[in-house]
Amino acid sequence: MPSRVGELEAGIFADEPARNFEIISDAGFRASFNALGARLMTLQFPDGFDAVVGAERVEDLLESDVYAGAICGRFANRIANGRFPLDGKERQLTLNEPPHHLHGGASGFHGRIWEAEIADDALVFSLVSPNREEGYPGKLEVSATYRLDDDVLSCDIEATTASPTIINLTNHAYWNLSGADKVTDHVLQISAQAYTPTDRALIPVGLVSFVSGTDFDFREPVLLDEAFVDDEGFDSNFCLEGERHVLHHAAGIAAGGRELELWTTEPGLQFYTAAHHGPALKGKKGQALRRFGAIALEPQNWPDAPNHPSFPSAELRPGEVYRHRMEWRFGTE
Repeated sequence: MPSRVGELEAGIFADEPARNFEIISDAGFRASFNALGARLMTLQFPDGFDAVVGAERVEDLLESDVYAGAICGRFANRIANGRFPLDGKERQLTLNEPPHHLHGGASGFHGRIWEAEIADDALVFSLVSPNREEGYPGKLEVSATYRLDDDVLSCDIEATTASPTIINLTNHAYWNLSGADKVTDHVLQISAQAYTPTDRALIPVGLVSFVSGTDFDFREPVLLDEAFVDDEGFDSNFCLEGERHVLHHAAGIAAGGRELELWTTEPGLQFYTAAHHGPALKGKKGQALRRFGAIALEPQNWPDAPNHPSFPSAELRPGEVYRHRMEWRFGTE
């Protein structure tokens, strides 16, 4: 039996309607979405437990959006000084994390209300990003298609451009599989032998370092309570072992008798432990988003890739199609 896709009552964001949707799988999993940022709002296991950390309503995001569940772009993660070279010309982006550019800028895809349609057992979001939006060259047409098949949630992102540009799109969902105040009870495994060291502003310094013998070694499952070495947690890019453009394992987390495996076609994974969440951010059931209360696993190209020729290319040209597939595979222990 195919999954059922339906539309729910719309929310309101900045006086504009933001449509809500739900997909229910034959296995009893439920996922809900909002058109603001083509955003994953909830993922419920068959027992009703919601593993997604974020806002209860889209209205709550007006003052406290931490990209929760949204598609980030045009370039997810950071670009140093908001500048990058393309075809011999220096391009300047907006600086929404001065002096750097983060997640596509203040008006990135996370803050756009996407068009939406139901297509059989899929939910398809789409938008058009005009030339020079947030400084990016080229008119970009983007779609994000969500499906929920049994215990697997997938997102297929595609994009085309009218002129040369750069692109790096991800989903920024936050997860907590146990419901505990902190995710230190979670066990994490990442399929990466290397990571990209950064400066204090989280900008890659241009090196690729092996994880062996460091605090970044998650090749085997590690309890996060034992992995935290300071009060900042983790916010780092890992260089995945799998081949780019081919679906491969990125990471797995387990807690509270539940499991999640993330698969991707991209070469990197940002692992972030929500150090910047706090009481000012509204979460579900009237509770604040807690510091270290969630895990973000963001499959991606490597941060600041356009400024490092040795990093995987982020360029997209007319006639090419950018494709990124993500799968979240759920289970119980």
